[in-house]
Amino acid sequence: MQPDRAAITVVLLDYDGGDKLLRCLRSLRDQVLLPTRLLIVDNGGRGFDETALRFALGPRYQGVASFVRLEKNRGYVGGMNQGLECALEQAAAPWVMTLSNDTELERDFFERLDAAIDAAGGVADTVGMLCPKIRSMSDRAKLDGA
Repeated sequence: MQPDRAAITVVLLDYDGGDKLLRCLRSLRDQVLLPTRLLIVDNGGRGFDETALRFALGPRYQGVASFVRLEKNRGYVGGMNQGLECALEQAAAPWVMTLSNDTELERDFFERLDAAIDAAGGVADTVGMLCPKIRSMSDRAKLDGA
């Protein structure tokens, strides 16, 4: 694990996300602390452009971001399961986080999540899942259902 990276692999599922995906990628690009690995899964979309996605993420993600392109849309569960399988094969980090293309993370998200995991010590032995608060895109003061 690199000390300047959160001990997390992110699996980001996309299907023709367009502007939503670009906002998500900008929020990843602007993180104080990067994840160990970012795996972007294209779920059989039409507009997949790896070069444009790498450009949107910026140079800090060189060696961090990788891409999986599925030939056909497998639905949310099928696409995410493919991404999770790839992430587990890479075993880049002890934690794996799922992310949808319409998500925007606060700038210190990975820094705070990594600190919480560290503070909890051996949490991986007893915790199966962590989830952040999900706020409405139209009213950030309101929590949204997932």
